[in-house]
Amino acid sequence: MITNTRPRAWLFAMATLVFVFYAAMPSTAMAGLTLNFLPVPINQRVPNITNIDCTTPTSGGCVRGSSFTDPDKTPFYQELVTDQGLSYYHVMIGDPSSAFAQEYYIAVATLPGGGINCCWPNGAPFSSSSGVFNGGADLAPAFKGWADPLSAATLSGSGTGNPERVIFRQVVQDKDFNQETRKLSFLNKPAITQTLITPEIQSLFSFDMSNSTYRDPNTTGVMTNRIVLFNVGQPSPFLDFDVVSNLRSSKLTGGRFTFAPGLGVGDSFGTFQYLEGGFDPYLTDWFPYSNTTNIPNK
Repeated sequence: MITNTRPRAWLFAMATLVFVFYAAMPSTAMAGLTLNFLPVPINQRVPNITNIDCTTPTSGGCVRGSSFTDPDKTPFYQELVTDQGLSYYHVMIGDPSSAFAQEYYIAVATLPGGGINCCWPNGAPFSSSSGVFNGGADLAPAFKGWADPLSAATLSGSGTGNPERVIFRQVVQDKDFNQETRKLSFLNKPAITQTLITPEIQSLFSFDMSNSTYRDPNTTGVMTNRIVLFNVGQPSPFLDFDVVSNLRSSKLTGGRFTFAPGLGVGDSFGTFQYLEGGFDPYLTDWFPYSNTTNIPNK
């Protein structure tokens, strides 16, 4: 679901990622869809009301509900683009040089007979996601009836995206910590890498699930997990653990899940099935994951 407002809760909308028929989908991101936190070349951009540049929101011009200046100062950029005849929303949230940044392309939904599935009342094409217009308590009075994007009680679009029609990159970092998640293929699952480096600890963890598609329940992702511990002031570690060489036995199930397309636009609002356990994004209250000082939705 794409709206022309900018609530911070969009950071969560792709948490469970997140156009054309499945048989026509590319197996990897196409050359024109680069995850580099930059706008696409101007000749690929489609004129539309959904094109929003709030990369420097403190300069003004970015509004919420088309009525007042948005209190959310997170850099935000959205454009409707084309690549090889297909249409996508390209969205960037945050700054890759700061603590958080996310970039994604989500395919515009198409009709069964071809052509764009159009449109929201403002003229924005539907994306491969489902949900009603969302907002929060800080919206202008005329828009306060919109769905709460953090609530499990309303279909706000959180978690409804079709992961087979999305590619994305997300960076979370601070002085000692870096985590990057990349999904470079429309059909394949993502890979995550996490590093922590301090004088006392060096840790590298990665889990790469890009070796399987969302229709494959049997392929386990590839894991790297190494941790090295130091006493302060000592050059040699007192512990060096690598899961491959030091663990006597292990059982990995990560990556063994599937996505069944749903009945929403672009085959969205589908169902995830896991080998062990389960997680239903549609029953999740996202508010506990939010920063209440930054997201005035309750």
